[in-house]
Amino acid sequence: MKINKRIFSGSLCAVIAVLLLASCEEEKHISHVPTFEGFQVYVVKDKKLTVDKPSSGDSIVVEAVQSQLGSLLYKAIYKWGIVFRPQGADAVLDTTITKKVVYDSNPVNPRVGLRLPNVGPGYASVSFEAEYSYSATGEMVSSGGNYNDPNTGRYGQITMVNSSQLYGVCRGRASVTVYP
Repeated sequence: MKINKRIFSGSLCAVIAVLLLASCEEEKHISHVPTFEGFQVYVVKDKKLTVDKPSSGDSIVVEAVQSQLGSLLYKAIYKWGIVFRPQGADAVLDTTITKKVVYDSNPVNPRVGLRLPNVGPGYASVSFEAEYSYSATGEMVSSGGNYNDPNTGRYGQITMVNSSQLYGVCRGRASVTVYP
């Protein structure tokens, strides 16, 4: 009888342990890229960033605006392309700038700055690509809207275009009128 009680007690403990382990859910870690709301264009005036219409010769800062931060992202590589074409002329500025950051340690809006050539009015084309390396399993996210409002300084669209288990890519474009 004592042996049956020991077997019963041992079996009961084993069943309780199995139930407890089965009820524990594994925590899911999901990486996702930021959701963007296009580009914000700032004009540098008196060493301060202001929302204004850019003019020929101005120093500007172009910022990819995140409406929702990314999650569990290790490395980010930002590639900016900027082409300035004066009215009725070929491009006088065509540059590519690449920046590498550790996203999770500082998830700020990506920015690039430059001085527009002082050659009169025209158009600046901005292209942007961000490749994020995931720290966990990747997940697709929705994209932001499409913007074109010189009064608020908001332009273009940035969307997620590619994703795998290891990385996610966002791309965007905008055209900005440059005034005389």
